[in-house]
Amino acid sequence: MNRQLFVFTILVCLVVSPLMAQEAKFKALFLVKFSDYVEWPAGNSVTVLGVVGDSEVQEAAQAYAAKKPGLQVKKISSPAEAATCSIVFLSKNGLGALSGYVSAIDKGSTLLVIDGKDKVKQGADIGFYLEDNKLRYVINIANIESKNMIPSSRLIQLGTVI
Repeated sequence: MNRQLFVFTILVCLVVSPLMAQEAKFKALFLVKFSDYVEWPAGNSVTVLGVVGDSEVQEAAQAYAAKKPGLQVKKISSPAEAATCSIVFLSKNGLGALSGYVSAIDKGSTLLVIDGKDKVKQGADIGFYLEDNKLRYVINIANIESKNMIPSSRLIQLGTVI
């Protein structure tokens, strides 16, 4: 019985691990593309993507950013660091600190993207979710525009507006 459980656990890991890696790559690609679909106030010519808590998303985003001039990816671990970023991605394990990140970037023009759609109404701008095994996102246009950023019509069309 223990051997069957062990074999089953190994098989589940072999199936789930590539799916999670694939999901991380898609999230990273979306985050990089968001930099093309949001207009920030004049100023910085470099877009900085800060990732909180998900090293797979960070690594995939860094690989994409290596091919895109003007985009930097960095790991951040505190709300204070978020204020230096153009985009911040808060993974599931960082959602407990959402209010701190929302407060830290309240007056700035930082796009706050989270893993999950349930907390977008609590100050995040975009939230990823899975539907029919496809990565989708909800978008809070009013929140984005309140930070002096302009979301493109393409970004709005591809997401679900709340």
